[in-house]
Amino acid sequence: MSEKALRLFIDAGAERLRVFAVASEGTIVNRWLVPSCEVGALSGFPVQVDEAMQVYVTGNFSALALQHWKQGKKLPVLAVKWSAAAFLADERSVALIELSASGYTIIGVGEDGKLKDDHLVTHLRCGAGVGFNIDRVLLKLGLKREQVDNLLFSYQGESGACLRRELPVRTDRCGVFASSATISDKNQGIPLAYALAVTLKSEVLKACCHIKQPFGSVWLTGGVFGWQFCRDCAEDYLRGIGVEHVVHDRDDLLTVAGLARLLEKGDVLPLDEVPDAPAEAVFCHYPSFAELRSRLESGHRFVRLTAEAVQGGIWGHEPVLMAVDAGIHHGQSGCYRCRGSPGSV
Repeated sequence: MSEKALRLFIDAGAERLRVFAVASEGTIVNRWLVPSCEVGALSGFPVQVDEAMQVYVTGNFSALALQHWKQGKKLPVLAVKWSAAAFLADERSVALIELSASGYTIIGVGEDGKLKDDHLVTHLRCGAGVGFNIDRVLLKLGLKREQVDNLLFSYQGESGACLRRELPVRTDRCGVFASSATISDKNQGIPLAYALAVTLKSEVLKACCHIKQPFGSVWLTGGVFGWQFCRDCAEDYLRGIGVEHVVHDRDDLLTVAGLARLLEKGDVLPLDEVPDAPAEAVFCHYPSFAELRSRLESGHRFVRLTAEAVQGGIWGHEPVLMAVDAGIHHGQSGCYRCRGSPGSV
């Protein structure tokens, strides 16, 4: 097949870019996953993009992706998701729940493809960054993503349904506190699997609880639902309110379906934007904390003192700035000597 007959669909997410090569009849010819932090690798993309090839970009980081293509048209994120939900609505209502790095989105449509009871929610209140907050929890626990389902194996499937349903749900709305809450539970002697299961269930239900009425089917999409435990928690809730069919978008195909339907119907025209030319130096090197500390110590600008030395008043006759960080488990303070006259830094 000629490359000119292909269309490129790019879903630029906060964590990764999904690139699909789609034939004119809608068949996916090939697909690639590129971490968002390595967006520069797109310059060596296997498909040679010329002026005749149609490139369509969506996602929260579409502007970043467009900097690395010679041409491309951007389509609104919510329009694509709504179009995907409408594509699935076939004589029954459909809801779509996306739970990813940047937050969550819930769209519910009726049999006619229109919003059902204004069901459109995007990370209300403190739902933004759900996936990032979970990654922060795993980092502090020293766990890799691949280890989560193994750790929570006893809570999965029909055999773990009773244990899963007995898990409490945290009442705090902000996912930022999920990290400290999980570590606090672990330090208090609560089993690690239990503490993590409570955190993940709480984050999943934070999104799912916006669906109050049954839909004919509900589709789960986004990186967080890559874990079996999270899909089980969502399905428990959805079955409980009367949802008959719960489906996981395992292959990330809803974005392709939404883009194709949107372009076919012409309901929303692509935003014909000319991306800014990327700067010559796209990537900047920033020193690590270890390098910064070594540099400051060699310049006699950083000294770690004992509590006794600070209490003794090392700069008894000079103005200083004090910074105190009082955490749940420990506290730390910093003392900075002011320069010049009192009051100036």
